[in-house]
Amino acid sequence: MAFLVCKSATRGEAIRVNIKEQQIRKIFEEADRDGDGILRKEDLQFAFHQLGAHLPAWRALRGLHHADINKDGVISKEEVANLINYALLKYGYKV
Repeated sequence: MAFLVCKSATRGEAIRVNIKEQQIRKIFEEADRDGDGILRKEDLQFAFHQLGAHLPAWRALRGLHHADINKDGVISKEEVANLINYALLKYGYKV
C-alpha cells in the first residue's frame, strides 16, 4: 500500500491517505493533458503536484532522469512503469 500526503480540508494540516499503484498510474495518465501518450516535464510536474510533492518541478526532473530509458526527454507509454517505480521507491511511498 502506498500513501499520498495531502492537506486536511478542515484543518489544513498534512494527512496520509492510502493510495494504490493503479491510482498512481491513473494520476500519471491524467497528467497527459494533450492525450498523445507522452509525458513531458510539464505533465510530470502536474502529476507530482497532484501526488503532493513539495517541489514538483524537481521531482519531475528526477522522474525523467530515472524513467526515461532512451533519453529522449519524455516518458513514453513503455516507460511509465519505470516512472511508477520511481514514485513508489524513490519518492517515499511504501507498498
